[in-house]
Amino acid sequence: MNKGVSDYQSDFSEKDNFSAERKKAPGDYTIKRNKRVDLIIGIFATICAICVWIYAVTSGDATKEFQNIPVTVKRISIVSTQGYDVQYSDLKVNFKIQGNGSSVSQISEKSIEVYADLSTINLTEITDTKVVQLPLIYNVPSDVLCLEKSQDYIRVKITKIPHNGQN
Repeated sequence: MNKGVSDYQSDFSEKDNFSAERKKAPGDYTIKRNKRVDLIIGIFATICAICVWIYAVTSGDATKEFQNIPVTVKRISIVSTQGYDVQYSDLKVNFKIQGNGSSVSQISEKSIEVYADLSTINLTEITDTKVVQLPLIYNVPSDVLCLEKSQDYIRVKITKIPHNGQN
């Protein structure tokens, strides 16, 4: 009753003749193997695997750094027409963006803007000269985050221009 290891090996090493001995019966739904179908399924599975890999690579988070992006000051003409002079130093900023890999790869320096808006200033408070810190607005696509900004504000000097009848 005691079988040795070699007896088990011989049981498993024999070729299975079950399928050759099987007889077809009515209502038998045995699937026949077709090499052409197997090849097509293999190619389809490989293509699906490549598509999943591409999606996984491009859908991960990515970062991109922008350097020396010029800052513009908007609505200077509105402030000037109300009798004020606006002065500021040229400013360039550096920052990083983070988001979906495919979104980040499509963003260029032409698709972003960094600006300060003068419409947020209450001009009635300025009687002579005032230096104001305006927040910088980093206008990037909505599906990315703006990180590691080198500047958050720009200093703007606003001076009331006296009219001809005033001292």
